[in-house]
Amino acid sequence: MSPNGRNIEPAGLRTCSNQRKEPAPVHWPHRSPPVGTGPAYQRHGCHGGQDLCGAVDSVASLPKEGRYCEPMSHASALLVIDMQNNPVAIAYRAAETVAVIAGLRERAKAAGVPVVTVQDQGAGMEAGTEGWRIVPELAPAADEVVVHKTTPDSFLDTDLDKVLKTLGITEVVVTGFATEICVDTTARQALSHRYDLVLVADGHTTSVRPDSGEYASPGQSIAHHNEIFRHIGFPGRSIRVLPASEVTFAAGEKPCG
Repeated sequence: MSPNGRNIEPAGLRTCSNQRKEPAPVHWPHRSPPVGTGPAYQRHGCHGGQDLCGAVDSVASLPKEGRYCEPMSHASALLVIDMQNNPVAIAYRAAETVAVIAGLRERAKAAGVPVVTVQDQGAGMEAGTEGWRIVPELAPAADEVVVHKTTPDSFLDTDLDKVLKTLGITEVVVTGFATEICVDTTARQALSHRYDLVLVADGHTTSVRPDSGEYASPGQSIAHHNEIFRHIGFPGRSIRVLPASEVTFAAGEKPCG
């Protein structure tokens, strides 16, 4: 899940817990989510209750009679990854990063954009313990979705992809901890799952570490990963690295293709 071990060792990178488990249950607010509705289904021409979204490579690959050709909304979700008490306690610029994400949460909720909290668990981060809990400033509200994971990949053995598709999401705005591991892995997997990506340049962080050693300093590591994502080419996907001040949650129009 992060650099610097679960026991908060003084140096070195730690990884997220790596045990494989069955998909963890998703905490849906109050009621079951609708199935077969929303922009995600419209963008692949899924209508009449038929789910074609997972079976096509692109809208263009569908027959004309099987797809919509009107413009439709580009829908975003804010992902907040592993901003829990234990990781944040060892994080670089922790207070600043928490404040940035808190501001994004407020703006997303004001715009009606879903906020999905991803919460890691495993050795040293057992469910229900104080260290496992989300920091108070970013604690999910009763009407927000929480996805539990046990690996650096927020999609692996979880229902995150199902959650996003059910909500009709086409783009994820990624924030959280730790830059090199869970944030990087989840961002890349989002692209592989056919979501557009916004990496919030000042909305992810990593662990504090000694100046000497083989690891890059926290500031250098964050800057390095931001620059990498600015230059990743991924056919068919939009990839942007933006400071929080330039992230907009206003819905736009995107052609059907």
